[in-house]
Amino acid sequence: MLLGHKIGLASCYYRPTQEEMFTEFQKAIDNLTIDPANRLLKQVKVLEIEKSRLDNLERSLKKLEQKYKTNSG
Repeated sequence: MLLGHKIGLASCYYRPTQEEMFTEFQKAIDNLTIDPANRLLKQVKVLEIEKSRLDNLERSLKKLEQKYKTNSG
């Protein structure tokens, strides 16, 4: 099928588009690749998002602490 072979049962089977096959292939790229660069780039992105989230929480906490100190003192 991928090679263009014709068989009598071809109309009975699901035939994914190239886009669908590529989408599924992309899910496995990390497992099929020896070079860890792609996995590491994804991990860096996740960690950057998490750091940004933590930085925002830390700023919010500091504001609350300052507000608490101002109101209690």
